[in-house]
Amino acid sequence: MKITIAIPKDKKYKRRLEQELSLASNIKSKQIREQVQKGLANIIRFYESGKVFLYDGNQDGFWCYDYPLNEFIYFCGKHFVVPNVSIGSPYMLVTMDANECTIGLLEGKSIKKLWTKESHVPGKRDGGGQSKARFQRARTEALKQWMKKVADMMKELS
Repeated sequence: MKITIAIPKDKKYKRRLEQELSLASNIKSKQIREQVQKGLANIIRFYESGKVFLYDGNQDGFWCYDYPLNEFIYFCGKHFVVPNVSIGSPYMLVTMDANECTIGLLEGKSIKKLWTKESHVPGKRDGGGQSKARFQRARTEALKQWMKKVADMMKELS
């Protein structure tokens, strides 16, 4: 289940999203109902006008980016609905988690992959004989280094 919500700048749709969240309790399929409710709750939590929110319930992924838009879009389905980019400048898209990152460029309706890399940050449960606190500190430091590396690559590519 994928959710796309696009909120125009200077418009207030938070109440409508809260209504949609309460209506989601009427969805018959338990799995889809829980995914929609979780996605809408996350979007309401980080609500801001002039943004596009994408939520992937299958991978529990959540993305948010600035977007100059004049219309409100709310769509739940098997795919994301990405509004057409009608301005001249391209957008840099970044998908990132603790395991990997992909950076791409969105121009019109096409996305060009610029960079992809795996992080080698250890998982939360790969202690390997270390104390829990020591392993957590090492993992946190590796995660910070990974984020710095991605930020540096974004600067280099922009």
